[in-house]
Amino acid sequence: MRILMLGNSLTFAIDMPQMLAGLTGAEVVHHTRGGARLAKQLNPKTKLGAQTQTVLAREHWDYVVLQEMSHGPVSSPERFCPAWSGCVC
Repeated sequence: MRILMLGNSLTFAIDMPQMLAGLTGAEVVHHTRGGARLAKQLNPKTKLGAQTQTVLAREHWDYVVLQEMSHGPVSSPERFCPAWSGCVC
């Protein structure tokens, strides 16, 4: 099983990818950067977004975990919802 985690320091600072790998036995890859929002993660015009789009397009993932800024969806839904096409705000 392969899992891609997209997020920021809330994902990597507590070794969440390693914990998830240990719990599931999966290969866990993470694309993270401190302070990154999903909009930046998924925007092909940013360096991080271009890397993420390439990995999503070229590799097989059984699961993709999306982690937004802790307060982002509540405090800035106008920034959060365009990044996530399935979002209804």
